[in-house]
Amino acid sequence: MSITSDQVKDMLDVVESAIIKIFTARIGELENKLELFKDENRSLKSEVSELRKSLKSDVVEINDSMKFQNDVYESLKKELQDEKENYKLINSSPQVNENLKLENENMKVQISEQEDRFRRNNLRFINFEDNLEETWADSEKRVQDFIKDNLGLTQEIVIERAHRVPKRETSDGNESKDKPRTIVTRFLNFKDKEAVLSKYRELKLWESNYYINEDFSVFTNAIRKDLFKKCKEIRAQDKYAVVSYKSLITR
Repeated sequence: MSITSDQVKDMLDVVESAIIKIFTARIGELENKLELFKDENRSLKSEVSELRKSLKSDVVEINDSMKFQNDVYESLKKELQDEKENYKLINSSPQVNENLKLENENMKVQISEQEDRFRRNNLRFINFEDNLEETWADSEKRVQDFIKDNLGLTQEIVIERAHRVPKRETSDGNESKDKPRTIVTRFLNFKDKEAVLSKYRELKLWESNYYINEDFSVFTNAIRKDLFKKCKEIRAQDKYAVVSYKSLITR
């Protein structure tokens, strides 16, 4: 079968048309990629520009912050120098120094009295059997049992909380490694606390090596400790003496 020239021409036209379509499509793809690249380039330029602006702003903020910190440092340095001068002035002035000591002492008294008022419902149970694994509930039960069995108080007495202190102490408040840890007990009602303390004193249970003391601040305890020493000395002379809060009463 022979192919005519017209048929050959038609075939070439078809091939040419297909090639043109392929190249046209390829050129279109390349043009699209070029436009995309241009857009990305413009976006990148914009981001770089914004980054430069941001960096410039950050540099300004850092400089401002450094200046502020330096100003603060200089201010604190001046305050410290002024305090040193005031300290020298105070030390060189006995009267000023004495006034400061007096103010400090008055402040200690006021703070201790506030703390004492906060502890007014507390009692310290000393030399009561101890268990290293004892919980707060165990400590409360131990106190409740003592109140009923040893003091004979049968009315309902509500305990807010009872817990062991870390340090072991003797009846006069001195630290001891051999003694059971003290149980600090807070009663809901002040009258219940007073009833327990009164019954303990009435039965003189300290003779059985059980000790129940009122709970005071460290400052007040130090004062009372000295007063109790004086109280014992006076009683040794067959004279009346009792310690009431931070006062020694004699007659």
